This record gives sequence, structure tokens and C-alpha cells, in this order.
Amino acid sequence: MKTAIKIVYMFVLAIFINLTFALAITAFYQPPKYPEYPSCDYYNSSSSYSSLFNGDEDDSCKEEREEYEKKSKEYPKQLGAYGRNIFIILTLISLLVITAAIFIKDISKTLAAGVMLGGIFTMIFGQGITFFNYIFSMLSALPGFWGGNGDYNPTIDNAIRFIAALLGLIVLIVLGLLKFRDEDSGGSPTYEMPTYTGPDSNLEPSSPVSPPLSPAPPPESAPNSPPQSPIGTEKSVDNPSVSKPPETTIS
Repeated sequence: MKTAIKIVYMFVLAIFINLTFALAITAFYQPPKYPEYPSCDYYNSSSSYSSLFNGDEDDSCKEEREEYEKKSKEYPKQLGAYGRNIFIILTLISLLVITAAIFIKDISKTLAAGVMLGGIFTMIFGQGITFFNYIFSMLSALPGFWGGNGDYNPTIDNAIRFIAALLGLIVLIVLGLLKFRDEDSGGSPTYEMPTYTGPDSNLEPSSPVSPPLSPAPPPESAPNSPPQSPIGTEKSVDNPSVSKPPETTIS
């Protein structure tokens, strides 16, 4: 059960990390807007229908149409530059997130795994954000896309969403530290070296222990040694440890 909770927490944390960076980009770095179609009023113009059919139109309408065509041709280049910048930014952010996960693995392995997974999701998101921004910019150019008003700016709403996602991310990180820090530090068993309690227990663990010395062999006795005379073993009176030589009598 604990393993399942950790897996769910890691995925939720990764999603919040990815969502926070995505909302930050949409709130503070808007994609280029698709050019609006010229709003020339042909009904109130001085040109007749025959002149419009023949290609003769007012100078104001003609300038608006030419400006629209020019911006339409430049839009793919602007969108490509925007996608390149987003990819570079998200790649750098994901690398920083993965590096941070490596450093916090000693604090909590579960938290580090969730952060690293969030960095991977952010890098993947950088690949596909250009396509979604292209679809979004095309739809935002439609007059009725935002409820009949083409002047709606989603920057404020995206900023509010970013703040909400950031607060949720902070709460998840704090809960992960409080819940999984002690479990990750004490969950895995550690092997301890046995303690030596012999006579050389005060030695350092790295110093080699010398083997015990073997007892010296007994001295070999001389073979067939003649028995000593009790006279020769008489000890001196002055020094009992020194034997006196035998006395000789001169006749």
C-alpha cells in the first residue's frame, strides 16, 4: 500500500511541475497572434459591385488586404522562432529540475523521483508546445472564439492559473518532505560491520590485525649427557646461584 501511494505521489508531483511551467509560459510569454482578416466594409464603400468583381476596389481596402497577406506569410516564421525559444527554455528548465532531483535524493528518494519525472515531462512538453500554440493562435483569431469578442486576452486568466498551480506544487513538496523523508531514510536496511572485542579492539578498522604469536618450542636436551656429580653442584656460600669448583687436596 505504501508503494502504491508513493507511485501516485510521484506522478501527481510530476504533473504539477509540468503544469506550472506550462502555465508560466502561456502567462508571461505569449505566442505570436495570427493576423486578423481585414474588416473592410464593402457595403458602405464607394466602389460598385462591378468594380469589385473586376478587381477595382478602394485604396483603404486594398491596403488592408495586402497587409493581411504580408502578415500571413510572416506568421509561420514567427511561430517557428517562438517554438524554438520555448524548446530552449523548457530544455534548460528540465535540466535544472533533473539536477535538483539528483541533489535531493539523500533527503527523500520519493520526492527526488517525482521531481526527476517532472523534468522529463517538461522536456517532452517542449517538443509539442509549438503545435498546440499554433492551433490556439488560429482559434483565438476568430471573432466568436471568446464568446463573440475578439478582444479577449487570456493573459490574466493564465497568470491566475499559474499562481494556483505554483501553490499546489509547493504544498505537494512540503507534504512529500513531511511524509516520505523519514520513511526513505529508515526504510532500507543497512549492513553493519561486526564489532571486535578482543585484546586489540582499540585498533583502527583499517589497520591490519597481526596474528597471535605461537609459543616457542622447548629447548632440545643434549643426548646421553652424563649425570653430574653432587660435588660439582655445590653452591657457593657467598652467592648461592654460583656453583663452587671441586676442592683438590695436595698430599
